Amino acid sequence: MVTKALMKHHSLDKLRKFAFKIGLWKPGVRFSRYCEKYLFKNIDLNGKSLLDVGCGSGDCMIWAALKGANPVIGLEPFADGSGATRKNRELFHARLERWNLKNVERLPYRLQDFDYAPATFDVVLMTAAINHLDEQMCVALPQNPRAKQLYSTTFQKLRLMMKSGGKLIVTDCSGRNLFGDLGLKNTLARKIDWRKHHSPKFWARLLKEAGFTNSQISWEVNYLSNYLGIYRVPWLISYLTTSRFRLEMTAS
Repeated sequence: MVTKALMKHHSLDKLRKFAFKIGLWKPGVRFSRYCEKYLFKNIDLNGKSLLDVGCGSGDCMIWAALKGANPVIGLEPFADGSGATRKNRELFHARLERWNLKNVERLPYRLQDFDYAPATFDVVLMTAAINHLDEQMCVALPQNPRAKQLYSTTFQKLRLMMKSGGKLIVTDCSGRNLFGDLGLKNTLARKIDWRKHHSPKFWARLLKEAGFTNSQISWEVNYLSNYLGIYRVPWLISYLTTSRFRLEMTAS
């Protein structure tokens, strides 16, 4: 079985390299289009201050800075499983030097431990990060008042750091999907623990209590569909696959 798995991996790697060689596989192009047509769609970043919570490798931060965002601050705790390994940090700073970006900074803080002046940020981004603010409390959120209070306090703090009219963008997988509802592993997202994920409507209700309004929800399948130029799909298609969503709200 190990041999078969290695052969399959080798075959997929050869296919990927061939697609890259003939121009079908363009990771940088795909990511840029994803940011422009989906993640930051209809959001003008030029001259806007941006906070990226759970920024990981910093790709979104750098893309936003290249589009004129200033300043750009990312939060990524230096912990196991985070996007803040030594090699990752070296690559991040190398890219900053390559494009001469002086307005981008990544800090080793959780949102709960991060303090900044009120009404600072025009745009706040959370890509696959909202459930990681406190994973244990996230699992307990629907039933535990203490968990709800912790998240509400964090969201209120975030609202105070944002300018009125600022945009909050949250992306994640919803716990409400075919695989999660049946208690099954999703072959398209094998590592996801659905207990740690909630629907965008659930998050929107909590964020509304913290001072955010005008929730807008859109759905996608996964990054592979982006190569076909598909960035939004009906809810049912997303429900049957990875249930990935984008939630946009406005700081009141």
